Amino acid sequence: MLLPTFLAFFAWLLQPSYSIPTLRHLFGSSIDSLDNVILFDAPAFRDHSGEWTAAIPAFVSLREISVQPMAKAFTLVLNDLGINVGNRAHTLADRLELFAAIGLSGKKLDVSVNGCNRGSFSLSRTSGLPNLGQSLTTVPLGNCNVTQLVANVRLSTSDTRGFSASIYPSPPDGFGVISGSFSFFLVGPMVNFFLG
Repeated sequence: MLLPTFLAFFAWLLQPSYSIPTLRHLFGSSIDSLDNVILFDAPAFRDHSGEWTAAIPAFVSLREISVQPMAKAFTLVLNDLGINVGNRAHTLADRLELFAAIGLSGKKLDVSVNGCNRGSFSLSRTSGLPNLGQSLTTVPLGNCNVTQLVANVRLSTSDTRGFSASIYPSPPDGFGVISGSFSFFLVGPMVNFFLG
């Protein structure tokens, strides 16, 4: 009975290279040099005890080849023709890379937030199909002593890249951020669900 199980496991290990992230997930993987992370800006709210809570969305994908050099060359050609496109080619290249992204399931993001007493936590592992590579986690930040909060993904010491996002604290009344994703924020009147 053990021999068929061992043979099935051994055959699974010999799968093509695209299955390697799944193998790394078995051993408690977090982000490595083959992964790309998008940590989206997020809203934060005060709960009934006065501590901050944030809903942090993230996306983890395979690291792809950058199209930025092509965008830069395209911009130079257009500039030589007298057409000034400014930073639009760079923005277009950033957005095109998202369409070709291959999400990774089971990835764990360790995140820290400056100035909060509970500012170090792990986001939920990224999802499988149909939302491959996505994560949305509500995390308690505790008491925060700064007005501008920045979330940073903690990487290995050998990885020099940086992935960060802003967290926008909303007051319990007046106007504040009530939704945030994909660089779009809705600002409106706050209704205090926690205290009222």
